Amino acid sequence: MKRTRLLLLPAAFLALLLFGLWPRAAAGGEGGGSFRFVVVGDTQSATGAGSFNPSVVPQLIQDMNALNPDFALFCGDLVAGAGSVAGTVAQWEQWKTATAPFTGQRYVVPGNHDFFGGAGSFAAWKTTFPWLPTATSPPGEEGLTYWFDHGNSRFVSILTDHETLGAVPPTQQAWLDGVLAASGDKEHVFVFSHHPVSFSQAEVLGTTSGAFWQSLVQNDVDAYFSGHWHRYQPSQLGKGGDTWEVICGTGGGCLCFSPIRPYQQVHGFLLVEVDGGEAVATFYADDDGDGSYDDPVDSFVMKSSTPPLAGLVAEYSFDDGTPADWAPAPLGKGIDGQLFGGAQLAAGNPTGTALELNGTGAYVEAGAIGDYNLSINGDLTLSLEARFDSLAPGVWSNTLLTYATNDFYTEDEETNYSYWLNLRDDGTLVSFWEHDDGVNVTLTSTQPAPVAVGAWHHYALVRDAAASTVTFYVDGAQLGASVPYLRNPTGGGRGMLYVGADTLGVTPFDGRIDEVRVYNEALDAASIAALASAPLLTVADFTAGATAVLATKHATPGASVLVYASFTGGGPLPTAFGDVLLSPPFVPVATLTADSLGFASTAAPVPPGTAGIAVWLQALDAGALALSNGVAETIR
Repeated sequence: MKRTRLLLLPAAFLALLLFGLWPRAAAGGEGGGSFRFVVVGDTQSATGAGSFNPSVVPQLIQDMNALNPDFALFCGDLVAGAGSVAGTVAQWEQWKTATAPFTGQRYVVPGNHDFFGGAGSFAAWKTTFPWLPTATSPPGEEGLTYWFDHGNSRFVSILTDHETLGAVPPTQQAWLDGVLAASGDKEHVFVFSHHPVSFSQAEVLGTTSGAFWQSLVQNDVDAYFSGHWHRYQPSQLGKGGDTWEVICGTGGGCLCFSPIRPYQQVHGFLLVEVDGGEAVATFYADDDGDGSYDDPVDSFVMKSSTPPLAGLVAEYSFDDGTPADWAPAPLGKGIDGQLFGGAQLAAGNPTGTALELNGTGAYVEAGAIGDYNLSINGDLTLSLEARFDSLAPGVWSNTLLTYATNDFYTEDEETNYSYWLNLRDDGTLVSFWEHDDGVNVTLTSTQPAPVAVGAWHHYALVRDAAASTVTFYVDGAQLGASVPYLRNPTGGGRGMLYVGADTLGVTPFDGRIDEVRVYNEALDAASIAALASAPLLTVADFTAGATAVLATKHATPGASVLVYASFTGGGPLPTAFGDVLLSPPFVPVATLTADSLGFASTAAPVPPGTAGIAVWLQALDAGALALSNGVAETIR
């Protein structure tokens, strides 16, 4: 989970709080026509014996009911299954009894465990679950494959397991295509089944280039819900649309599939709230260990009538002495890192504390329940500062930054590389990613970077998805020509961020890395130049009643740096020195003095009772009369 943030506020700041002058956010109301539903799969026994998981399912139902959902979608593997139809039916009956207290309607689709009985399972399913829709089903799949409408939304159950455990037949794909094509007047369309798409080497639905996924994206489906893999893993797989795949096989099945990521392989359920054109998903789990699945541990916007937010999604400044992610919410999701292989944090750099790497396998790995937000398959900007002590030979050596994983299937879409940046020993920069089942895209700067051993430089990569180009920058200046490409990345939903090495510590970097930033937008040349040289303000640990770190970099050595705040907005107000990214009145926060490297920082308490207050901050380098970037934060 994201750690909370903090900041020193001076007496003037505190006075505003004490006299009640600090603006507070107004509470919003719900619009009409809204509804909510819950999603979960794989409620079978965790041991593989018996039917459902009795230690999980009853509590899930109770905690679902507490949120007043209209209905539930169960994405297959309701039970562990038996070697006969009669044995499986007996387990289904136990499942029905256990889930009967659910206050809404139960819509179910079978999974592979539900069909271990073999021939005759279809007929038994229809008899056991007589309330499921049949009038909208294709012939022979009544109550298995079907659709229903709720409000102005359509829900489609599609069978991905058969009595012989075979693949989806062409006739069923044609049925799905027709149903989705006829759903164009619906505000939201959701599809649910058992098997996911992104495990493309292990599953039956093909890659994102296949007919199944292409039918979803071409018909603007909000989300495809699945299970089978016992984890919570949402991601936007790409390949033509913004459809989400949400793997939610978290209903009780074994959490034993290695390698285990404890933050992802948990029991819980997904709540989806629909209100007009908006659909917001929240995953509930037992985060506090009290035995109830009532803790919201992740949330994301599944569909919105407004354009998705673009900006900073991850930031690692290392100035608080940790590899924590300080990108502000809502884009930042607290994907904190860990040090591996002898990686250390070292002070005395122009950028403050930096990551020190030994070139023999040291790196930072960053992962958390929300790390899917770093699997960026469209517009992208990578920005960092680095100083190398040596450069190893080889095409893939000296890795600066990458997002991927190699911990299970290495050439399927869920483990794809979403991006990569390394510096070859000839000075050229390399960008790399994968699409479909690990198909490579490799781009190299058209000229080498003018860099030298022991010198700090700013490196940036900008991927413009609309133009299909990658542009490299060094020290704020474009490095050679933009490089064209043909395919954007797809998948990548199970990746993690690696700083200073490829996945698992190979092709490591020898030197120091700092100010790592990842954006889900293609920054323009002026923004890259500002990141490379303009005064830079960072705020870490912004939490009421705690202590924050306020730092400025790239300032005039020895000059005063004045930090101001606003509680009314982020401007802009054009001036002769650039845009003031604050709205009046301006409140002085701190005066810092830059050291000989242009770096300054301070730490101080944030007043208690200020959580939830929005603050906009900006710094002025009094030596150069230059304004820093603006920082928008909400006190935690």
